[in-house]
Amino acid sequence: MSIHKVQGVVLKTCNYSEYDKIITIFSDKYGKIDILCNGARRTKSKQLHLTQQFCFGEYVLSKSKDMYVLNSGSLNNSFQSLLNDYKKLMLGSYFLEFIDKSIENENKNVYVLALLLKTLYLLEDGTIDNYLLKVTFDFKLVSLLGYTPQVLKCIKCGKKTLDEAFFSIIEGGLICKSCNNNVSYIRINNKELEILTKIRNIKLEDLGKIYYDKTNLKFIDELLQQYTNYYLSLKLNTIDFIKNIF
Repeated sequence: MSIHKVQGVVLKTCNYSEYDKIITIFSDKYGKIDILCNGARRTKSKQLHLTQQFCFGEYVLSKSKDMYVLNSGSLNNSFQSLLNDYKKLMLGSYFLEFIDKSIENENKNVYVLALLLKTLYLLEDGTIDNYLLKVTFDFKLVSLLGYTPQVLKCIKCGKKTLDEAFFSIIEGGLICKSCNNNVSYIRINNKELEILTKIRNIKLEDLGKIYYDKTNLKFIDELLQQYTNYYLSLKLNTIDFIKNIF
């Protein structure tokens, strides 16, 4: 039986028996994995604090056949304060579900883990606008998954200075006026294009420097949802709650 030490965030939990549960974490070494936590449902369990959704900790695991089993661990941040704010709870749950449903088990990606952690810390802190944080998370996650939208130049001719811009979901990016030969292309105004280019490269902690009109950000949000649905075909249970929040 091998021993494994990982750091990770609990994406979801599932009751396994009267006293046991299975947690799904996104870890630094193995990506998304399922872990059997014996006795974790007992009120006096030493594992209880490690096995709640949102928790970020260090986990010592054993592996027998195809199942990881939790032996011990330590908590870095529970993020349980998110449970006291409905909007933050729903948004945090959305972040977790997006990662859970877009990445297969044991597909390692430390950049996704870093994105998730930074996003949860900023969400908990409350210094960054939640809507802007959500839209930026969406853009950066879909990019890390290999589907980066081209927002710096025309995807057809390579022109960088666009007086008039359009966006093609199918072709994956911007289309200039000269290359616009398809009625399905989506028109993007200068303010919307500016938001897209800024969130592409900005560090999450610098989002407070972006000033935006909510109408423009809502357009970008809906555009990214269409883009994500086309490339990932996800059905997220939390998406309707998120729409009601913003």
